[in-house]
Amino acid sequence: MTEAPASLLVLAIVGTDHHPFNRMSDWIDRWLAGAPASVRCLIQYGYSRPPRLAEGRNLLTYQETQSLIAEAHAVVCHGGPATIMDCRRVGLTPFVMPRKHSLGEHVDNHQVLFTRRIAEAGLIRLVDDETALHRHLTTEIVKPRAATRLPAAAIDGNDAVRAIAESIHRLGPRRRRLGRKSPV
Repeated sequence: MTEAPASLLVLAIVGTDHHPFNRMSDWIDRWLAGAPASVRCLIQYGYSRPPRLAEGRNLLTYQETQSLIAEAHAVVCHGGPATIMDCRRVGLTPFVMPRKHSLGEHVDNHQVLFTRRIAEAGLIRLVDDETALHRHLTTEIVKPRAATRLPAAAIDGNDAVRAIAESIHRLGPRRRRLGRKSPV
């Protein structure tokens, strides 16, 4: 029987937008308080408040991010297409928390609209409340690592890119002009 790894990495990525996204760190810290000792959690917190319980780094290089995603047992991220594609490229289906305008986390709700569309396509697991995130992470960490990844044959980067591009296209043209607010 193969031994379980000494620790399971849960990686959380808020991105680099200048708006604080404290909600992600807070939700993960509260989950981590009751998580098994075998869980290691690293949060890239950007311009948000540093986590209390998880390891924290305000920024990661592209290479560090790629390496950590490849190592991660589970990834929780904001609704940015690049981060989502990086997860999909290694066979992970990320848990995605879109930044919300109403909470001061972004300039508009484009992440909310985008993530709804790609969740419908089955490319992400959309997480919109803390209880659901805790439940999903608890379920995910007990799975063998191989079960958290899509089989290599199921990873078709072209199909994923196409689905994400179509989702972006369906959001329609941006109607933002100087002095006018976006309808989103």
